[in-house]
Amino acid sequence: IKEREDMQQECDSEMHRACLAEPRFTALKDKMSNIGEVRRLQDSLEEKKFHYPGCTFEN
Repeated sequence: IKEREDMQQECDSEMHRACLAEPRFTALKDKMSNIGEVRRLQDSLEEKKFHYPGCTFEN
């Protein structure tokens, strides 16, 4: 019985940790998505600078 209670407690603890980790994972995923968008915009700006060398673009 003690072993079963220990296993249940360990399972509950792991479930709690997983529930706490989920919002952090979602926030990190959103942040990485935003970083990807910034990189795409930077690449687009660099491409425009290359194609239109006489124009100035604000940073």
